Amino acid sequence: MAAAEAEASAYSASFIDQAILSVEAELDGISGLKAEQKGALKAILNGEDVLALLPTGFGKSLIYQVLPRVCKKLPIVIVVSPLVALMEDQIKEASKFGVSAAQLGKSDEEILSGKAELVFGSPESWLLNEKWRGMLASSRYRRNIVAIVVDEVHMTYKWGEGPKGNPAFRESFSRLGELRSLVKEGTPILALTASADRPSRDRVIKILRIIFEVFDDIPEPEPSKLTQTPVPSVSFNGYFDEDSDDDDALYHALDDTDFSALNMYDSDEEHEN
Repeated sequence: MAAAEAEASAYSASFIDQAILSVEAELDGISGLKAEQKGALKAILNGEDVLALLPTGFGKSLIYQVLPRVCKKLPIVIVVSPLVALMEDQIKEASKFGVSAAQLGKSDEEILSGKAELVFGSPESWLLNEKWRGMLASSRYRRNIVAIVVDEVHMTYKWGEGPKGNPAFRESFSRLGELRSLVKEGTPILALTASADRPSRDRVIKILRIIFEVFDDIPEPEPSKLTQTPVPSVSFNGYFDEDSDDDDALYHALDDTDFSALNMYDSDEEHEN
């Protein structure tokens, strides 16, 4: 039995149910967790991979924000996020639930000491920086990591794979499956998205090597209709790191659906190959 599976067996069904009930009672402004949120938490605690395909506004991030609260030990959850703005928002949200969270390159002492329960970073930082790769392989992290979360997981193929043989915009997204070789064997992955049709789900499962449990509350999309939508004038000052030399980053930062343009890299710029 893999190490994580052996550890997960320590979480009995009754313990998990009681832990979730306790967390629900302490969540201010939230009446309770939805069935899909509870199901994902239970699967993760049992060492199972989860691909959660849930609509925007459903509360996908709440799953991993409360995950440390339902664990017995001092847990660490690794969170891979595509945008700095998303990381900053989720760190603020986590504090509301009494969960400590930090971003690679900004709270290094807290992160390296294992005091941060949620550790956020870009794919580039997790995979290309030897400092963070070594940390994941350290005894402290191998002992305490309970899950790897990949937020906005549709970016693994949207940005991680280039069109028609062209170079990928951010290749590290397509290499996120490598994280499994850095952490303890059997560590489950929680992959979150509101945007993935069935072929895309198969691509995600292949890239992340998910073995897998799926929570799907998204109906099949209706055929697209071509429409014209006015695009407002937007200032992008301050969204990109001053050290960035990617002139095309602005165009790739435009989200397909909401035209958001945000800083895509965390502050840890010294990526090492």
